[in-house]
Amino acid sequence: GGGGVWVCVACGSWCVWWVVVGGVWGCCWRSHPPPPPPPPRLPIQNHIDSLVDKSLLRQEEQGDGLRFKMLETIREYGLERLVESGETESVFRLFADFFLDLAERADAQMRGPYEAEWLDKLESEYDNLRAALRWASTSSSAVKEASTEVSGDRGSGIRDQGSGVGGRDLETDPRSLIPDPSFETALRMAAALGWFWFRRGYLSEGRGRLVEILSRTKPFGVEQSEVRAKALIAAARLADHQGDNAMARSLYEDGLAAFQALDVAEGVGHALCGLGFTTFREGNGNQARILYEQGLETFRKHVPGRERTLGMAIALRGLGDVALREGDYMSAQSLYSESLALFQEIDDKYSVATLLNGLGNVALDTGDYASARALYEEALAILQEMRYNFGVAISLLSLGEVARCQGDYQAACTLHERSLEIWRELGDKWNTAMAMHNLGHAVHHQGDFKRASALFAESLMLFLDVSAKAGIPMCLAGLAGVAGSIQQAERSTRLFGATEALLEAAGAPLQGADLADYELNITATRNMLDEAAFAAAWSDGHGMTVEQAVSYALEEG
Repeated sequence: GGGGVWVCVACGSWCVWWVVVGGVWGCCWRSHPPPPPPPPRLPIQNHIDSLVDKSLLRQEEQGDGLRFKMLETIREYGLERLVESGETESVFRLFADFFLDLAERADAQMRGPYEAEWLDKLESEYDNLRAALRWASTSSSAVKEASTEVSGDRGSGIRDQGSGVGGRDLETDPRSLIPDPSFETALRMAAALGWFWFRRGYLSEGRGRLVEILSRTKPFGVEQSEVRAKALIAAARLADHQGDNAMARSLYEDGLAAFQALDVAEGVGHALCGLGFTTFREGNGNQARILYEQGLETFRKHVPGRERTLGMAIALRGLGDVALREGDYMSAQSLYSESLALFQEIDDKYSVATLLNGLGNVALDTGDYASARALYEEALAILQEMRYNFGVAISLLSLGEVARCQGDYQAACTLHERSLEIWRELGDKWNTAMAMHNLGHAVHHQGDFKRASALFAESLMLFLDVSAKAGIPMCLAGLAGVAGSIQQAERSTRLFGATEALLEAAGAPLQGADLADYELNITATRNMLDEAAFAAAWSDGHGMTVEQAVSYALEEG
């Protein structure tokens, strides 16, 4: 049940008096100044003790605060009385303002030594944060007007066809230009919760909230424009990590344009790096490098202090990813090491773990499996302690690849299946596709050709769905290997020819276990055909367009 009162054991204050807003209440986290005391006819402690004694409130100790839960019928009665009092708006606004303050204070501590504690605090208050955001989103006049006129998929983007939204021109309608305090609260809170949603796996919910709010607002001056730009980047990050590259690009570009118009260098740098990440996932390494380098220069020259260090570390990590994909292991090692040192300087544990994974990838691709395993396991321990499922899944995926390289295909299957389960729960299509691809190779080695083929085909379709061109040749190579294993030599050769053409066009060779399996399988296929037959089938595949190669790969063999 929701609603109740909030008692702070840490400071002894009664942080919120009788409220029936919804959610579960808790401690004020010490640093928040208590609101003015309520004016009850009797001390509020006596009211609470009386209600607890009568079983109308349930008392629980959580952390350093007491929480009191109401029965739903009592909450409904209290809400009716609140409405009768005529103080509904003021009480709900106090409620929303309190949790806006909490969200923004927590956001300021992200990517630093206290991130885990603040993430836990937001998690414990999430029912209240949801209720506050819901009220702020629906109470403002701007939202009330828009809610009857805006239609569309909650998971889609915020760009609209034509000049207006839902048939109303936002550029000329004066109603759209009147800032509403409640709506500004909603926008600020959603922007502040962006990193929490990302880190704790609320990708779909957070993206939906952000897109919904962004679709109903226009900038009302410099301050609100900046928070709107921040919300755009937050929504882009969530879309990116769900594999929706097209929408992520659109949101990042909107955010970049907004930050550039405001001359906010920090925001420009993050938007450039975000676009670099999206472009990298799309398979365009050269353009990704340009964007990361622009981001690096922006942070280096125009952003001071801790944010400069953070931004440079992010850009260097992205450049390391590009170098690794291109097989430039010396540069990747150097870039990752430089980025790791910067993240360690600001005590960003989450990012330290991601860099340990990156260095593990270098070790894996250069055949140093013992070092790769040690680095992945170190990263996994950090991420499990932080309860960061996205990062945990990456480490499991990486450890699965170590097992695959070492020929332990049962362990590889187990690790990839655990990773796949998390990606599906998070709704991350790109990484779901990658986990399926890796699992396909492991079960292929176990002799389950039918399942391997199904996994490669599903992975291919997911990569296509998220416009991830880099995934296409990997899946074609997997399907080619399976075709060879079931004695379809000409089909296998055509698929290998198509794979090679795509790899040549991308300028990004296969790496690690993928490269080892590619060479093993192509040798086996070559041995099934005479030289002329192999050359003819290879030429057929090499001459296919991407669309023809995909269509052929998905045909029943």
